[in-house]
Amino acid sequence: MLKNKKYRLIGCSLMILLALTIFVLVNDTLAFGVYIDEEFLGTTDNQIFVENLVKDIISEHEPYSSQGLNHDNLNIEFKKMRDNSPTPPEKLKEILEQKLSITLGAAVIVNGIQEVVLMNSEGAEDVLAKIKEDAIPSEIFEVIKKVEINESLEIIPVEVPFEQILTIETAYQLLKLGSADYNTYIVKEGDSLWQVAHDNNLEVGDLKQLNTELKSDLIKPGQELSVISMEPKINVAVEGIERKTENIPFEVKYINDDKVDAGTTKIKQEGISGKQEITYLTKVINGKILEQNLIDKKVLEEPVSKIIIRGIRRVSRDRAKGQYPWPVQGKITSLFGNRKSPFSRKQEFHRGIDIAAPTGTSINAIAAGTVTYAGWRGNYGNQVEIDHGQGFVTRYSHASKIDVKVGQKVKQGQVIALVGSTGRSTGPHVDLETIVNGQPRNPLEYIR
Repeated sequence: MLKNKKYRLIGCSLMILLALTIFVLVNDTLAFGVYIDEEFLGTTDNQIFVENLVKDIISEHEPYSSQGLNHDNLNIEFKKMRDNSPTPPEKLKEILEQKLSITLGAAVIVNGIQEVVLMNSEGAEDVLAKIKEDAIPSEIFEVIKKVEINESLEIIPVEVPFEQILTIETAYQLLKLGSADYNTYIVKEGDSLWQVAHDNNLEVGDLKQLNTELKSDLIKPGQELSVISMEPKINVAVEGIERKTENIPFEVKYINDDKVDAGTTKIKQEGISGKQEITYLTKVINGKILEQNLIDKKVLEEPVSKIIIRGIRRVSRDRAKGQYPWPVQGKITSLFGNRKSPFSRKQEFHRGIDIAAPTGTSINAIAAGTVTYAGWRGNYGNQVEIDHGQGFVTRYSHASKIDVKVGQKVKQGQVIALVGSTGRSTGPHVDLETIVNGQPRNPLEYIR
């Protein structure tokens, strides 16, 4: 605890010692220098005005005397001056109010910089303890090993105006939240609005509010975006034991069956994930996981393999040749086979054909069958896969919307999705793939 330093201020109710020493330097001088504790504050031609002003200021401070202001043992002097130009009364009042409002507080010094001042060292210690306590993610750790503040800290006594003394809650907010830094982010190739927001610890909505000129979610390389980050004054590192239960993925095993059409599958046994207890030595900073080191693993339940019957009965691809209508009417923008990637500019094998069409155009099944996949599929975006039997499968990728579900029976020409540009795509189109006996074939052999 900081030792309290008494501030010697004057007041009738506080038994103040008023020592009045007048040094007569020139007999006709009318101005007096005003000194408090030997510190020159200004000049006056009316001592009684100054004395009453001091009494009034002390009276106003009376409610705060128990919170840190002390007006005992003040020594005020008036010394005759050669200069008879008095300090304006309002200016002298301002100087006295500032002088009589000085108190001794406890400053928190972070990396050599004074950040906040509290009433006393106990309050400063309470703020630091609260920051450390709130940085512990209780929902993560089973055992706490270490809690440390990364910055160098000091608590020292300082004289400050009383109004600069902060409450514990205000000091806590300033140290923990810190200040906001506004920066400019230059959009790079491959960036999305979601990725920029994620990399800067923002929500997409927050990013849009910072950049009101954004009219859509589309951004382009070289575009400048405003981002904001909060820099706390104090960072707390916590290390502890984290123990949690995780799934053990099940294996998928295939059994070939020559009585089932190639490309057709059916599940013989559903897979069941196992369970294991994982113990980590985890380190977090300001509640965010920085690193996890595995220290123990214990299997609680063994996984059960998924068994799939896979048909291998061959089907002649000639039987399907040229029978089927196009899924959409449009222009082919990329053919089946080797091509230069529009993204990496390197050679790659294209498993289907790209047919450009406006966003929202209906995508139709080229033949009747059963939907075996309907959902997001990585670079393919939204994809529908249909098994037409006898080893013949078609896939329709990059849809903006899917209109069918897995297991659903569809007819030839039925709308299964809408054209879009989801996934790894340069514009609205449908990527049509035709797969025969498990091998990709050129769709132009099958559509008329």
